[in-house]
Amino acid sequence: MQITLNAYVQALNKQINRTGPLFVGRFKHVLIDKEEYLLHVVRYIHLNPVKAKLIEKPDEWIYSDYQDWIHSNTKKFFINEHFQRSNEYEHFVKEYQHEVLNSDLERYYIDV
Repeated sequence: MQITLNAYVQALNKQINRTGPLFVGRFKHVLIDKEEYLLHVVRYIHLNPVKAKLIEKPDEWIYSDYQDWIHSNTKKFFINEHFQRSNEYEHFVKEYQHEVLNSDLERYYIDV
């Protein structure tokens, strides 16, 4: 991972005539050993731009595959395994967004 990121940062720095690191802090990784955890991670990723207040709804982020997850005609096997319909995933995301991101609980989170 380090070699890939270093090459990317060096190329980007050269292209935009800048120096220094692009990413702050060390690379972190967490083993996803259960599909249920993977489901929550995917939802977390889809809601990152909302949490960062770049957009209000996850379907507004053009760099995400969220639209594919909720509107795709070709069903993804992962969605089919966990949800009977794609709109159930949309509800799963919106429920979390409403209950957690719009609550005052964020100040109690511990960043691992």
